[in-house]
Amino acid sequence: MSGDLRQLLEEAVPEPSRRLDPAAVLRTARRRRRTRRTVAAVAATVLAAAGVGISLLMDREADRAQPALPVQVPAQVPLELSVLQRRVPVDHVGFFSYDPPVRTIDEDPLDSAQRRLVHPGQASLVLTTPDGTEYYLAESTDGSLCLTSLVEHGGSMGACLPRSTLLTTGFVMRHEDPTGREMEPRGVVVLVPDGYEQVTGSGASVAVRDNAALVSAEDGREPQRLTLTGPDVPTVVLQAPYCPSPFNDACSTHVEPSARVAEWRPAAPPGPQDTSLPLLVTERDCAGGQSSEGRVQEPVVEYRPDAVVITIRVDPLGGAQTCPGNPATPYLLQLSEPIGGRALLDGGQVPAATIAPPAP
Repeated sequence: MSGDLRQLLEEAVPEPSRRLDPAAVLRTARRRRRTRRTVAAVAATVLAAAGVGISLLMDREADRAQPALPVQVPAQVPLELSVLQRRVPVDHVGFFSYDPPVRTIDEDPLDSAQRRLVHPGQASLVLTTPDGTEYYLAESTDGSLCLTSLVEHGGSMGACLPRSTLLTTGFVMRHEDPTGREMEPRGVVVLVPDGYEQVTGSGASVAVRDNAALVSAEDGREPQRLTLTGPDVPTVVLQAPYCPSPFNDACSTHVEPSARVAEWRPAAPPGPQDTSLPLLVTERDCAGGQSSEGRVQEPVVEYRPDAVVITIRVDPLGGAQTCPGNPATPYLLQLSEPIGGRALLDGGQVPAATIAPPAP
């Protein structure tokens, strides 16, 4: 288009002058950032506005199309975390020394005052994120798990939750920008028990290391569904809102079963026709060297074609206990069918470990 023709058109159809207030533009940009999924009030063209609206509608319909999954706790999965056996000193952090005691969400202060760590001043490093945030895990004497994040400048935040949340509401902590400049979460840190090797969320699968995985956020939004998988454990799906969260009632109402997985072995070599199985049960938790007599729960027995899988739990003593080593406690297990030519497996280990091979 020639310059003369452009000038004639501009004179014939004058365009009103535009004035932009920089402060107003900045406020609008910040408001749009805080409101993650809002559609712009004025689109550049009708086609662009329609495209955004259709995209949001399809996204919402996709969310509705996903049915809510039932909450299940696979009974055959012992909620053990091997990383707790590898601890480092962290006594400079008040969270782990419990001075003052840490409260969980909606917890009565008197209850939190009774909680103490099994190993005060020590914790297990489960994850270091690319931005330098470290996540530490510790266990309290009431069986709860305590996770906290430490950033380079010394700040920390954390929560304690019952162990049973691992496969129900989930122990999932939002990973924030350690500088505080970003409002949206960078992802979530997921705690999982032994046996789970992958966590899938936001369209990506992340490998589990030291009982934890960092799942990145997608479009400034934490993943709404997390799938936990492993070779010898059932698949578990966690749905938002997760724990710890003030918006999830299950975080404060879920009750932790007191029994904990114990080790066992036959007191004598079993025979193919045996239905009474004398066992020696050894408690894993600190018990001050005391016997587990009277605290062994009814074992869970799974009869497979090639094996009998036995899982034994023991009620903890509670309170602070020393760890000099626990004695084996005799226990007589009554089976509903003979052992036959099957192996005996300990279901308290993942995968289940062979304790006694098939009898000859």
